[in-house]
Amino acid sequence: MARKVREVPEVSTAIKIDVDWLPPGKEGLDWADERLELMKEIVKRYGYKIVSATYTLSARGIHFIIVVEGRLDPKELLKLQWLLGDDATRCEINFRRLQRGRFPERNILFEKVLWRRPPTEKCLKCKLWRLYQKHIKAREPPGWVAIFEVRDEEL
Repeated sequence: MARKVREVPEVSTAIKIDVDWLPPGKEGLDWADERLELMKEIVKRYGYKIVSATYTLSARGIHFIIVVEGRLDPKELLKLQWLLGDDATRCEINFRRLQRGRFPERNILFEKVLWRRPPTEKCLKCKLWRLYQKHIKAREPPGWVAIFEVRDEEL
């Protein structure tokens, strides 16, 4: 039996969604499957034809990629990514890229943080920062922490 080959249109656009947290184990994968189905429904509601829809686990969570037929206007692409739950900081950065004419060619999903702004004096004095240091024993800001637990008795 021959494998069915999916026809990919000449012009397509990848909608990329970065989610920095996923429940552990099978439950997380079940949630990811449900979320992908909801994302596909939203994309269809906007009238786009889906070519493919996948997700991959990342170092901190999960990356969803939905490829649609045709070329999306950059502002529409950014709006869809935001509506589909893309990381808020990533959306803000991409919005600034859009304003400078550097989006969507700079619409990147990262696996590794290469540089992070050092914590401010105010951040270093924050009680959550001290709890983070105490329990996680890391030397960097908690900006990309996947799981952070604070017990009631510690607050």
